Amino acid sequence: MPKSIIVLLISIPVLIVITLVSATATGTGLGHPQSGMYQIGDFTEPNTCGMCHPLQFEQWQGTMHNRSTDDPFYMRIVKIAEEDIPGISEFCHNCHAPVAVLTGQDPMNPESLDPAAKQGLSCDFCHTVSGMEHTGNFGYTSDPGTLKRGPFGAEPPIFHTTELSELHDSAEFCGNCHNVNHPLNGLALETTYTEFLDGPYSKEGYKCQTCHMTPGLVEFEAFPAASATGAIEREHIWTHWFVGANVWIPEMLGHDEPARIARDRLARAAEIEIEPYEINGGELRFEINVTNVGAGHMLPTGVTEERQVWLEVELYDENGELLEHWGATDEHGKIAEDTLILGTVFGDANGDPTHKIWFAESVLEDRRIAPRETDSQGYSFPFSTSEVGRIVARLWYRSSHQDFVDVLFADAEERVIVPLILMDEAEYTP
Repeated sequence: MPKSIIVLLISIPVLIVITLVSATATGTGLGHPQSGMYQIGDFTEPNTCGMCHPLQFEQWQGTMHNRSTDDPFYMRIVKIAEEDIPGISEFCHNCHAPVAVLTGQDPMNPESLDPAAKQGLSCDFCHTVSGMEHTGNFGYTSDPGTLKRGPFGAEPPIFHTTELSELHDSAEFCGNCHNVNHPLNGLALETTYTEFLDGPYSKEGYKCQTCHMTPGLVEFEAFPAASATGAIEREHIWTHWFVGANVWIPEMLGHDEPARIARDRLARAAEIEIEPYEINGGELRFEINVTNVGAGHMLPTGVTEERQVWLEVELYDENGELLEHWGATDEHGKIAEDTLILGTVFGDANGDPTHKIWFAESVLEDRRIAPRETDSQGYSFPFSTSEVGRIVARLWYRSSHQDFVDVLFADAEERVIVPLILMDEAEYTP
């Protein structure tokens, strides 16, 4: 049956690569300036931190910060990247396995790492950062020792001393690793911090921590508690779930709570609205609006060559018969070709689309939704004597393309399925 999709763009600020490159440090090279400078004994193992900070330790366990070093998806990608461009993995490990990098260990073999190095972005890594040389591309300066830095100072010293750090209480701190430019050509690869900085929330006093380190999910909500066992009760301390949109990996690794929070966050990030249809000249036309209502950055954000957000739409007649189905996924997880997917497509040196971000030299497509902005997608369908019964729309999210994951996990005993997460659903009945 003939059909078509009409794409109508209401408001999607297109990311201009040259602008984004200027917002993040470039030319930093592959390795961190402090690589191999420290001994593993300079860093405290997270389980030790958990003895006095059980609440924060429990929240952090199973998060993507905790599993950034041995995340199976990351490890398979970085292995291929290293085979393609020897040495490129060192660049990735600076944010995924910082303690290993700083102590001269090999993150390509997570099982060989010391416990203080194998647990990703650990307590002692973050709380011993003393400054930033630049925002993005691991601009942090590490200064491990008994002095711990954070949003509270002058706590009575027991195991360590403390120092008030405005940096840890700022969005810029998160920009350390959530702005990434290609180390060889400067292309902006991940721009979450810049997106936030350029958006409305930063101008209203929000910071990354407002949503990602409170129970409010997409808004500030106080979390009254003590920062450590025996410490004073405060009206608010920052939570340590750090959850974004990744349901897939926490569920794969058996961490239910971070996965649950991620599902809740995705359910509050966007809203869809089906506009009333029109029938002219034997053709039915309607539009669906998608609004970024809860994310302080682009939707999607992060490694956007992998993230997928798309609309599934069903058109029924008055008898309940399905007339057309846009945006469906088949039994292999492939999204129908006539679906416009929100995300980014990078191009390699030949101008061909590539999932291998280390080969990226250009942005071929960038269709995402800025904070509080709306994208409208139009649909058309040949229509004659039948009456419209209803139109159903669903907004889906997936952490990675299923076909790419099939290649990455080809040797797995069972097929690895990337879960489809429902973000919102709407129905229009005339």
